Amino acid sequence: MPRIIKRRGSYLEGYALKRFVPQVLKTYFYEDDYADAWDSVRIVLKGLSQGEPRLALPALGGLFKEEQCADLVGATVSNSVFYKAMRLLRYAELDKRFVLIDYRNIDTEEFGSMYEGLLELVPEIKGLNGVGQLAYKLCSLSGNERKSSGSYYTPDELVQSLIHTALDPVIESKLKANPQEPEQALLSLKVIDPTCGSGHFLLAAARRIAKHLEEVRAHGGEVSLSHGRSAPREPSALVPTMAFC
Repeated sequence: MPRIIKRRGSYLEGYALKRFVPQVLKTYFYEDDYADAWDSVRIVLKGLSQGEPRLALPALGGLFKEEQCADLVGATVSNSVFYKAMRLLRYAELDKRFVLIDYRNIDTEEFGSMYEGLLELVPEIKGLNGVGQLAYKLCSLSGNERKSSGSYYTPDELVQSLIHTALDPVIESKLKANPQEPEQALLSLKVIDPTCGSGHFLLAAARRIAKHLEEVRAHGGEVSLSHGRSAPREPSALVPTMAFC
């Protein structure tokens, strides 16, 4: 255990992205043409792809596989460009002041809308600029290309309508069929969304089931018709055994 803690400490001190946060507002970093900042990020990405025991990084693969973004992994990014990108990701400029963006408290739906919005953009390579750097711009996909990429965001109003028409009747039927074991009836529900995207519908479904489960537990295992109680922000604490595909 002490060895793992030491390795984790090595990662946090020398490779974690948060170490760049206080640096991105220092202007002298933007005149630096070295590439050591991006090189350290590439080590982390490779570690998450293949595993890096020295930094206590697991081999996650999937999104972190090197072939997922081979051009970026093999690219050289100068510190000046890297720190500018980090500043834009980490800070918002309001009234001529830089305000730290609070990603921790952004709803999952908001992350989903941002992610699916990015799917609509593709880089168009413009060639080398005057200082020998590769220049590009982000262009929106046309309608047909967006359709082939599946980059569509489902508005919350439509999600709630789907929950009301597709899930609520199933929940009601389950509770009526199992009046003695309503909690187990709710926990036995399985929801599948084969084109889930960022999981907007699945999260809404989990919250709806969690709300009913909260009501059942609050009334000592009896089904209540009241919907006045608010559901928790995240349902995972209430429905740990639910399976979402």
